[in-house]
Amino acid sequence: MNILCTNIEKNYRLISKILSYNIIDLDDITIEFKKHEKNIILNIYEENVIEDSIIYDSKEELNVKFNKKIKLFS
Repeated sequence: MNILCTNIEKNYRLISKILSYNIIDLDDITIEFKKHEKNIILNIYEENVIEDSIIYDSKEELNVKFNKKIKLFS
């Protein structure tokens, strides 16, 4: 599993939110972080279909590349 955030509590909340969706095959979960003004938008995909977007309040402590899709489980 990829670590998304250096803050353990925030990482847990992000991953819990992602796993709460009805995605059948966990290996198909892909995520993408995008900068939008002062916020970060996290797009969650199953294969290439977007499931949802989460607005994340800050880019501090994030351990990801922006504007690039990554597999949650690699």
